[in-house]
Amino acid sequence: MKRFAFYLLPILLCFAVGLSASYFQSNSISEWYPLLNKPALTPPNGAFPIAWSIIYICMGLSLGRLIE
Repeated sequence: MKRFAFYLLPILLCFAVGLSASYFQSNSISEWYPLLNKPALTPPNGAFPIAWSIIYICMGLSLGRLIE
C-alpha cells in the first residue's frame, strides 16, 4: 500500500497543478484562443484534455519513481 502512495500522490499533485492552471487561464481559453488563426491540422478541442491527462499521469509516475 505504501508503494501505491508513492505513485498516487504525485499524480494527484500534477492534476492539482493542472486544475489550478486551468482556473487562472479560463478567460483566455474562452475569449482569446477561439479568435486565433489556427492551421487546418489543429486537433479538435476534445483532444487537449485527453492529452494533458496522459501527460499529467506520466509526470506523476516519473515523480513517483524518483521518490521511491
